[in-house]
Amino acid sequence: MANDEYALVCALIQGSDEAFLQLYSRFKTRVYAFIYQMVSSQDVAQEIFQDVFVKLWENRAHIDPEQSFNAYLYTIARNSVYSFWRKCLNRRKLEQYLNTGGEVVSLQSENSVADRDYWVYIRSIIDHLPQRCKEVFILKHFHNKSYKEISRRFGISEKTVDNQIQKAKGLIRKQIQSEQLILLLPVLCALAGIGE
Repeated sequence: MANDEYALVCALIQGSDEAFLQLYSRFKTRVYAFIYQMVSSQDVAQEIFQDVFVKLWENRAHIDPEQSFNAYLYTIARNSVYSFWRKCLNRRKLEQYLNTGGEVVSLQSENSVADRDYWVYIRSIIDHLPQRCKEVFILKHFHNKSYKEISRRFGISEKTVDNQIQKAKGLIRKQIQSEQLILLLPVLCALAGIGE
């Protein structure tokens, strides 16, 4: 690491805005290009790029000035891209569920940060369903109620329950597809550890 870069990193660790801006100017083009190469989307790359520099600032106290700052910054960028891909894959799992009519077993798990993010994402979509649709969907998939139990509760036929669940699935699928980000083969390879 060059002496001036070392001094900037030390100043950054101490909370220097000026050092942060100089390091940002020095690395922004290369970091953005690195991220863009991994995601192939300008919008996604820009979002991740901003997140990288927010994380850099928030975690500046943990930087070891004796180690390569370049490697540290690129590690943040790579991990941010991998986090993005995990979220996309979780959305893909929901889409597969909606297409196959399976149970929402995986939605009840909140073991990791990615699962919690996924849960929040799904709940936000469900919360915007029409009221009866939402109630029926939640009773069926989050409270494991049968069609018969739901039909009795609302005084509707089991066929109407099925229609409401299918409607909910369709609306959820449509919302996900409208927000769906392109998944590339390199995503799967990176997560599987191929090519590392």
